[in-house]
Amino acid sequence: MWRIMLVISLGLVALAGWIGQTPAAPAATDLALYVDALTPPWAHEALWKQAPLSALDFASTEQVHSGSRAIRVNFTGWGGFSLAHNAGAYAAAGYTALRFWLHGGASGGQALAVSLGDNRAGNPEFDWIYLAPYLPGGVVPPNAWTEVTIPVAVLMHDGAATPTQFNRLNVYDGNGSGEATFYLDDISILGTNGPPPTATPTPMPGAETHRGLWVWNDVVAGNARQALFAFTAQERLNSIYVESESYLRSNAAALGAFTGEANSHGLAVEWLLGYAPWALTPHHADLLGLIDRAITATLALPPGSRPVAMHLDVEPHTLPEWQTDPQGTAQQYLALLDAVHSRLAASGTGLGLVVDIPFWYDGQSVTYGGQTRPLSEHVLNRVSVATLMDYRDHAWGGNGLVTLAGSEIAFAGSIGKRVRVGVETNAPGGQPAYITFYEEGRRVMLGELATTRNAYAGAAGFGGVAVHDYDGYAALNRRRGVAPWMPVSWDQAAALVSYQAHVGAIDDILPFQYELSAAANGSLIALAPVDAGLISQMHANGHLIFPTITNQFDPARVSTIINSATLRQAHIQVILAQINAWGFDGMDIDYESLYASDRDAFTTFVTELASSLHGQGKRVSIAVHPKTSEPGTWSGPQAQDYAALGRVVDRFRIMVYDYHWSSSTAGPLAPLAWADDVLAFATSVVDPALIWLGAPLYGYDWVGSSGEGITWTDAMARLTANGAALQWQDADGSGHVKEPWFSYGAHQVWFYNGLAVRHRLRLADAYDIAGIALWRLGHEDPAAWQWMDAWRRFYAHGDLTGDGATDIVDVQTLAAHWGETAAQPVFDRWYDLDRDGAVTLADVIRVAAEWDGN
Repeated sequence: MWRIMLVISLGLVALAGWIGQTPAAPAATDLALYVDALTPPWAHEALWKQAPLSALDFASTEQVHSGSRAIRVNFTGWGGFSLAHNAGAYAAAGYTALRFWLHGGASGGQALAVSLGDNRAGNPEFDWIYLAPYLPGGVVPPNAWTEVTIPVAVLMHDGAATPTQFNRLNVYDGNGSGEATFYLDDISILGTNGPPPTATPTPMPGAETHRGLWVWNDVVAGNARQALFAFTAQERLNSIYVESESYLRSNAAALGAFTGEANSHGLAVEWLLGYAPWALTPHHADLLGLIDRAITATLALPPGSRPVAMHLDVEPHTLPEWQTDPQGTAQQYLALLDAVHSRLAASGTGLGLVVDIPFWYDGQSVTYGGQTRPLSEHVLNRVSVATLMDYRDHAWGGNGLVTLAGSEIAFAGSIGKRVRVGVETNAPGGQPAYITFYEEGRRVMLGELATTRNAYAGAAGFGGVAVHDYDGYAALNRRRGVAPWMPVSWDQAAALVSYQAHVGAIDDILPFQYELSAAANGSLIALAPVDAGLISQMHANGHLIFPTITNQFDPARVSTIINSATLRQAHIQVILAQINAWGFDGMDIDYESLYASDRDAFTTFVTELASSLHGQGKRVSIAVHPKTSEPGTWSGPQAQDYAALGRVVDRFRIMVYDYHWSSSTAGPLAPLAWADDVLAFATSVVDPALIWLGAPLYGYDWVGSSGEGITWTDAMARLTANGAALQWQDADGSGHVKEPWFSYGAHQVWFYNGLAVRHRLRLADAYDIAGIALWRLGHEDPAAWQWMDAWRRFYAHGDLTGDGATDIVDVQTLAAHWGETAAQPVFDRWYDLDRDGAVTLADVIRVAAEWDGN
């Protein structure tokens, strides 16, 4: 759970708290916090945990770095602990570094961060600093102790301020992933008389995991850097390309300091230089002079605070000379790259060379150095990485991101280089709208980038993705998606009424249109005639249409098809024929209750289906059973390999409902704690940008263990007719529920209403997934749509009350809006953006500043 922070607080209670002042002289010796045991007067102060229970052992002998004991930490959910010290106040000037030893347990991979803080000043923690730049390879290794040393100077930041004192140390698990158990030992804060801190070079993000951002505006000066760091953390970016020309000319020291701070936030930094005339020979000397300045500035920085590359956005094709002499202009440009590469290679800095190129350079033949080849290949022969300006707003099809990047990625792989796929977010400015995600927004962009990463996963020449640029990305609309299933063969009139009433709140539409035939030939049965007029209207409304194919819960008919290569292809061709005949955007596969033994065959079928549909620019949606771990607890989910399916589909819709079902005892349909656990697992193996949380809009009326499926309209009618009292279940012994129910006579009714739906909306926010999928249109609670409309239009912008302004009223009414109480503030952490332990006006202002007006 990447938003849920694991907090280990090592609180240092200031001397001023009991004598009224801070010592005038800084300490000069090391502070030992833990060596085989807590060093008196250090003491364990508090433990926070999420069910199931977490555990601490301050005398563990399982894994020990030195001596005989270490601290064992086990958090199966989020959690943390704190230590307190009653005998000192600490001035930052007296200390050089935080140092401790970390063991990743059996699997490692934890995403940890640390921060200092000063509770006396009202700041429980300063900026949190990811450990990745200070770990070999950027990750916590398994089955090994690793020394972690971070300079105090890096830790002493609080927003725009630079504190001078601290009395608190925090350690976080940044996303809740990795091994649940890890160990800490030999924790100390080094004094000025101690050994100097060890700097570890900042690692480049892995090729496939690279998520970069062009930053053209000045983020080096003033407070802008803190907003950038908050944004990159929020968007899970790990690399920034920062415009650096003016600072290299006049203030390289400031650029270096910024780079070190960015490194401490887990960001690899590339110094960006962009000016097209540099491509021409008369201007080469100017750029080379800047490169020399960059080399000097880099060598002056400690290894853990350096840029990883020089990044050139020099575009010769934009020059007038390109129109009259493209060959000569390209040759001058390549000579420039040769000179830059030569300087960097000889510099001893380890700086790579990254160059931006448009995707169409692979069609521009150039003769240079005695070789005639595409300009893209000439460039790749001279650089470390090329960032492809692959500016399209869709992944699939002949004019999509995947196809247009293909030749460059293939060539890069053949010569040991890499290509990043870059996308645009700014207004098209007179160019075709399909060059940018400006209109589509963040949800669509992240989804298309996820499918692009999946398409090239494992390709030797693929180097990740990048977004142009910071301003455009920050301004994208942040609305999540809504995708309802729509019956066509029953209750269609009510479904159409609901559809027409909520057209503006829908993104994908899922007509429940087809059934897989039992004839064992791969054919489909139309559950009702396809309504061409309705399809046309849906497209005119801007909806993507994914008709659903059901197997009517019959695993045998699916098994016959997917276990035969011939029948699989026949079935896929039938699906393609329907898509092309009616102009659908893809198909939704809802094959449920499959045999567990068909797990691999089902993955093969979906993989082949995706390949065929993607080749025609179409998409695959899949509805899957909920589960909280692999392989699942019964045959249906066991047949669905989340990770494998998530690598090939475009929509991963999890049907998180029927926790209690028609033949079970009465109870909640989709308790919130269960849905939370399902999403925690799903987002650990499938890109969150592809996941849609399924929510029910129906209920069951049980007598004993016999439940009748009912709509919200049915539930309200029975409530009224029987004079029953509507009740609300906040939680039970298993955790949070958040569902309504009532009883009459021998009947017990559980169902979903708008209040239940709104909690699922916040869960979608917490895991930053694509959106919510609803079963189904027709007879649902109108309040559910009111909440979804508000969710899409207001909540993501900080205007929680929807009055057009983001203000303190929004904060004061947040708990009431979401049904929280002081005794049960379970969701507050999701809006505590500055992680100071409280939802305050500062949190809402921060949301508004980043997302306002979209």
